[in-house]
Amino acid sequence: MNHQSRDMTTPTTDLTHADTVALLKRVAQRFAQGGLTKEAAQFEQLALERENAVTDDQKTAASENFRVQVLDWEAKVKYHNDWKLESLKATMALAQRALTSAILINGGAAVALLSYLASSKAALDLRHSLLCFGA
Repeated sequence: MNHQSRDMTTPTTDLTHADTVALLKRVAQRFAQGGLTKEAAQFEQLALERENAVTDDQKTAASENFRVQVLDWEAKVKYHNDWKLESLKATMALAQRALTSAILINGGAAVALLSYLASSKAALDLRHSLLCFGA
């Protein structure tokens, strides 16, 4: 199997023992490059455990254990990403409501100010200033 062309999203059920070890080492390298040293060490340890498996039964058990761990990891990542997406949607909705409220309050204040100026005796003096200001 060509390790360079393997898609990381491909199901892991067709991985051989050697493929599993190589995949774990590549994942550890990517974590290390991204600065995630704790995760890189965990994947290095998994690769070492699988590499040291001697019998076919141990290799099969190690590969199955890895498959279960990857599926669990994928589920956790999906849950985390879904949570982040829903949080973003809620934040956007809240921001939209806040802007709508601010515009409504600002419009109400403008109406109140104009009503006051229209009924005020000082309105004659302010008309020229408001016209110069551009209102």
